[in-house]
Amino acid sequence: MRVSKQAQNYCDFFTTLHAYTPMKVYEEIFDAKAYFEDPFQNVKGVEKIFVIFQHMYQTLIEPSFEIMECVDNDDLLYIQWKFYFKTKKDAGFESFIGVSRVTFNEAGKVTSHIDYWDAASHVYERIPLLGLILRWIKGKIRAS
Repeated sequence: MRVSKQAQNYCDFFTTLHAYTPMKVYEEIFDAKAYFEDPFQNVKGVEKIFVIFQHMYQTLIEPSFEIMECVDNDDLLYIQWKFYFKTKKDAGFESFIGVSRVTFNEAGKVTSHIDYWDAASHVYERIPLLGLILRWIKGKIRAS
């Protein structure tokens, strides 16, 4: 399937993103008032989006995205991605899959990026006591 130039540019942005990607690149991709949301935050403005990604590089080791699927329709894009990261330098890579819903303005800049991924399985269940409780609840509601 072919994707639009703006969709391809956005997917390329994520696959080449690194800790030293300058703010200027974010400003080329995102509208000044772009909205970003994931399970932990929602912010408005390209500066705040930049801060979120800088925080990711400060708290995780070698984070990166693999784009698995890109489907767009004019000003709307859905991306299925796989996120890789380490929590310790000598640890192996961990990963999980998520989906992003992205909208563009007439200039081809991102106006909204909303991430959908399972924070319970990938974050909360790793917290010792909370994880035990969440796994117990999952077991109770799971179909046999």
